[in-house]
Amino acid sequence: METNGTNNVTAPVLSMAEQTKIWRLEAEAYKQKEYQKEFEHYTQFLDYNLDTIVSRKKCNYVENEYNELNQKTFEDIKKYFFNYKKDSVLNTKKGLCLYGDFGTGKTTIMKIFDDALREVDHYVEQKYEYIKQRKKYFITVSTNKILSDFLREGQDSIDNLTWRVTADRFYNEIQNLCIDDLADVKPVKYYGNEINLFDSLILDRYEIFKERGKITHITTNLTPKEIFESVNFRVSDRMKEMFNFVQINGKSLRQ
Repeated sequence: METNGTNNVTAPVLSMAEQTKIWRLEAEAYKQKEYQKEFEHYTQFLDYNLDTIVSRKKCNYVENEYNELNQKTFEDIKKYFFNYKKDSVLNTKKGLCLYGDFGTGKTTIMKIFDDALREVDHYVEQKYEYIKQRKKYFITVSTNKILSDFLREGQDSIDNLTWRVTADRFYNEIQNLCIDDLADVKPVKYYGNEINLFDSLILDRYEIFKERGKITHITTNLTPKEIFESVNFRVSDRMKEMFNFVQINGKSLRQ
């Protein structure tokens, strides 16, 4: 016990473990306070700038506006990717499967938001110390490229999109993925064998989704019903768990 010279009140002497615990709690309280300040600033930044960022990206890809039929869907997708107000009607833990007719802007929508996500993430990394948001941007690979790479390189090409690692690759390199323009989920012939390439890819991505939280997106002209009828039950069941199915309506924007 120690004595205070002014009023003779004694105070307990803390052990090093007790003092360390107090310091740790004070540090956590400080971090939480600073995080709250940063998050309030981040919220204000998005309130004032998100529509401008998305509109700029939109203009980079399309000259004409999306038809009114898709305006609400576009807003829903924006809330999905930037859910800072926790008001998304889509499940933000799942990926997106955008489906609809040819030329309705599915690939373009994903490009717009991938670019916007990267711009906002760069801002967050440069500006804030305590905000560590989940990275939602993604790499995009067309179905044709997946197929052609597989026929040329075999399983190694699929390993790059999943979490099978080679000597020079590590688990932390796994990224969110957008499978673009899915048009055919039939087996492919490889050295005389029939390979269910899409089934295999989805099952591997499902494991990544469950164990690492990494997201897979799809754009396709097929309806969910057409996809489910073309794959086995195990794959369709996992796809229902992995994706928000979002229809993009309207006539083709391609001229």
